[in-house]
Amino acid sequence: MIESVARQAFGKSDRELPGQGKRVSFLGVPLHYGQSKAGVDLGPGAIRVAKLTARIGRLGYEVTISATCELTGRVPCPCPAKS
Repeated sequence: MIESVARQAFGKSDRELPGQGKRVSFLGVPLHYGQSKAGVDLGPGAIRVAKLTARIGRLGYEVTISATCELTGRVPCPCPAKS
């Protein structure tokens, strides 16, 4: 199947995929700490819903997905001094 996808997308065999021999890792890390904008923490879920990891895998990359990390306390954020 990878070979047919590669031929359709790139006109190449599976041995010539752009990600062949390369690895990509997705880390589930809470990003909303210290952020003033709502929605920052939606990014990892959006990647999963869009099945981006499967699409990247079809390009020949070896994809690793880690579980979402849990933080056990507030993490202080160094804020710039207000003038």
